[in-house]
Amino acid sequence: MASSATPAVSNAFTLQDAFFAFVLIALLILAGRFVRQKVSLFQALFIPSSIVAGGLALLLGPEILGAIFGSNSPLGGGLFSEPIRLVWSQSPGVFINVVFAALFLGETIPSPREIWRKAAPQVAFGQTIAWGQYVVGLLLVITVLTPVFGLNPIAGALIEIAFEGGHGTAAGMAGTFEELGFPEGGDLALGLATVGIVTGIVSGILLADWGRRKGYVQVQTGKKNTDENPEANEGSQEEGEYEDPATRAERARLMRDLLIDPITLNLGFVGLAVAIGWVILKVLV
Repeated sequence: MASSATPAVSNAFTLQDAFFAFVLIALLILAGRFVRQKVSLFQALFIPSSIVAGGLALLLGPEILGAIFGSNSPLGGGLFSEPIRLVWSQSPGVFINVVFAALFLGETIPSPREIWRKAAPQVAFGQTIAWGQYVVGLLLVITVLTPVFGLNPIAGALIEIAFEGGHGTAAGMAGTFEELGFPEGGDLALGLATVGIVTGIVSGILLADWGRRKGYVQVQTGKKNTDENPEANEGSQEEGEYEDPATRAERARLMRDLLIDPITLNLGFVGLAVAIGWVILKVLV
């Protein structure tokens, strides 16, 4: 007896789907940059091109364009096919590893004393903000969201994850949300992170403008850094940034001896950093 056909796996995509997904991301980024250049309001509020591109993708996706035409229409899923959207949905949790792996590449790690001297104020401020956001989120869950709307209590951590952590933390926590039975938490955190960026930029610009007009913020202009003003050029160089001719010559010799181009070498270093992090994760977990 012939076996029944295996149902298609809805969460599968091919390498070609992944390729076109990133091509579409590049096109959306270009479109977002074009729109940002044409709309003076976006420039005045310093809205990033990536946020504008995300807004365009939302308009052209199933949430808006697809909803307008209906699910039975050829445009029911918007302009982006399901495999394309699947690639996009899985990409943040993967590429956040690249972001964190490359954070310290090419940087000089200072001494623990210097790290603490520079980071202590930010640590204190960050912890104050983080715990405050936890308190607000948990109070909302205990008093309103869970009793009234039946929302998962884990949602109490969404404000801190999205606002304090941002898109990177939200993407990295997606797997944890799924393990805890709250898979929609990843999408909610990403949405809240976008809201946090936009509201932070807009409110920050308004506050800075208000402070400047009231005299609470002073704008200090320095000397222009030009070839005609060598004193400004010297002042703009931070200590330790100047490279003597011997260092430049050694770098040039190193680049000549490379059998691969610099961008390939950088990709290799990023891959090595990711591999080291993966090994550490396997050892600790």
